[in-house]
Amino acid sequence: MPDRRRFFKELLREAASVAQEVSSALRPEEEPEEEWRPPPPVAARPATERVDVEELLELSREAGLEARAEDVRRLARVGIRLTPAPAEGDQVGRTRLGGLPDLPRGVEWPARDGRELAFVGQVNLAHVAAVNPEAPLPREGLLLFFYDLGRRPRGVDPADRGSCRVLYADDLSELEPHESRAPHLRALPVELSRELQLPGAWSLHGEALELTYDESTAWDELRERLAAAQGVELDDTSPDRVALHRLLGYHEEFGREVEIDCELAATGVDADDDSTYYDQRVDHEAQAREWRLLLQLSADESLGTPRDEFDRLYICIRDEDLRAGRFDGAWAIRR
Repeated sequence: MPDRRRFFKELLREAASVAQEVSSALRPEEEPEEEWRPPPPVAARPATERVDVEELLELSREAGLEARAEDVRRLARVGIRLTPAPAEGDQVGRTRLGGLPDLPRGVEWPARDGRELAFVGQVNLAHVAAVNPEAPLPREGLLLFFYDLGRRPRGVDPADRGSCRVLYADDLSELEPHESRAPHLRALPVELSRELQLPGAWSLHGEALELTYDESTAWDELRERLAAAQGVELDDTSPDRVALHRLLGYHEEFGREVEIDCELAATGVDADDDSTYYDQRVDHEAQAREWRLLLQLSADESLGTPRDEFDRLYICIRDEDLRAGRFDGAWAIRR
């Protein structure tokens, strides 16, 4: 079940779109018709304050969720916000989105069905360890992310396997810029900031708690307090579309559960078929909770992401594979 705030937020967006269409239909015929587009997403802000789990538990007590303290502790995750930063010095091996990758010598550009995948970003793992030493990633090296931006598969069909690739380079001295290709996205240097997160009350993880109505309300209020304590705003409560990119943690939800789509499609079930989806999802929910976010890429004019068919890209991975460094199991879902 989608988050109530997100539901009404999307409903308002659709209502604005319908109102614009009606307004266009009522214009005099001689007035040239202009295509209406939603305003571009606003850039997300970095987290400016640090909150640890003990402080989160105190916030949960203030919210009336003392009886849920163990659930709060168990479900708290640290995500890394990736927000715009000025370009400084040598960019080889630095964290950035878009542009061209720094591939290790001798590594071929990832391809699918004879077509090269688009480079969407790279993350310096020493930068991650400096922000969150407990991140379930190697402490050194570079993660490079690629996705089929040409076809933009949604990731809900088993045939979408291979539409993303995640490469791990452990030796930064072997990197070299690939400047022979035109980039698919504009280069966007980013800074990393730590954000402690909880899932939404109506997310896949939240539903498993079987919260009462009052607890659900208090849980989402706790998430708002947690965000505010770190100097950021929840995407759920923002009146604007937000260009929020992140590594790890919990993804910003948009539509149905990403984890269910990953589990179904990766195990050979066509999640694009509604009848199959609802017949199969209950049997796959436990396994779906093992999927977690690796990278979230949002629609962003600074990157030049496709405007018409791209709102969010989620590159996810099973927790077991993440902790073992098996990045070939990553799966991409586009919304």
